[in-house]
Amino acid sequence: MKQFLIDTNIILRFFLQNNLKLADQAEAYFQKAKAGKISLFCPQIVIFELVFVLEKVYQFEKGKVIAKLKSFLLTAYIEIETREILLKAMKVYQKKKIDFVDIFLFVLAKEKSLEILSFDRDFRKLKR
Repeated sequence: MKQFLIDTNIILRFFLQNNLKLADQAEAYFQKAKAGKISLFCPQIVIFELVFVLEKVYQFEKGKVIAKLKSFLLTAYIEIETREILLKAMKVYQKKKIDFVDIFLFVLAKEKSLEILSFDRDFRKLKR
């Protein structure tokens, strides 16, 4: 089976449907993966880029970003790097007004029993 690393723009075209030709191509990739014809791998950095682009470029409200990403993260036929940590981070992100990257680092540190070294005061807002 052919394996692919999926880039942010594939997911964006599918989410946004703002270029129907590319959105259809993206959906075809997802359908092939769902049918087991190809394998898709999504690195965690793509998720961070999705959050940034949806919020900053397309001005999506936080709730809409979370809904889109949760549905993507729960897609069983796509291998997503650190899926469980990303899902836990999404739950915290939903409740806090802190950058997603900081929340991810907080959740990752907690999972690995690590302390965080940072000058960023946002970490003080997060409970251990």
